[in-house]
Amino acid sequence: SDMGAASSDFSALVGKKAKFVLKADGTVEGFEGFEAIPEVTTASGEVLTKDLYELGVKGTFPKLPDKPVKFGDTWNDVQGEDVPLGGGTLRSDNETIYTLAEEVEKNGMACLRIEFTDKNTLTGDFEQQGQLLTLERETKSTGNMYFSLEKGMFILYESEANAEGVIYVQSAGIDIPQTISTKGSVTVRFE
Repeated sequence: SDMGAASSDFSALVGKKAKFVLKADGTVEGFEGFEAIPEVTTASGEVLTKDLYELGVKGTFPKLPDKPVKFGDTWNDVQGEDVPLGGGTLRSDNETIYTLAEEVEKNGMACLRIEFTDKNTLTGDFEQQGQLLTLERETKSTGNMYFSLEKGMFILYESEANAEGVIYVQSAGIDIPQTISTKGSVTVRFE
């Protein structure tokens, strides 16, 4: 961005464990231990809290279709929710399109590969370091998820995302442009 490049340090999260229940339809519930995970401040100034970790986990797993699908079929999931941040509430609206792509082997298991594209808008007011801020951000993501036929669950999630937005500092009357790129993966390990 015009303000320079920065990166986030998530090393405080390495080795931390929490539990949740992933239901067959892709919904998540039964969170335990998220309050013990350290809060991390990202390069964009957002503080990742217990509530944001739980929202992130909920958004990681796809909603599965309520009818049979074949290779090449698509389905979508539209969600909207309020996200607490800095004493304020942001509105998150999300639309994800999934495509059943192919059967592949991943991590030694026969899996269904599901491609996805996602568009998220995040808007609202919050406070940071005593300043009232307004955020408007759009994030576009793509990736793959791998559903193990043997285990009956997702075992790997890979994604890349690019976000463009602006933070308006109300007291100064200025806009701060925001560009965020992320790449990540989540792997399920069986113990």
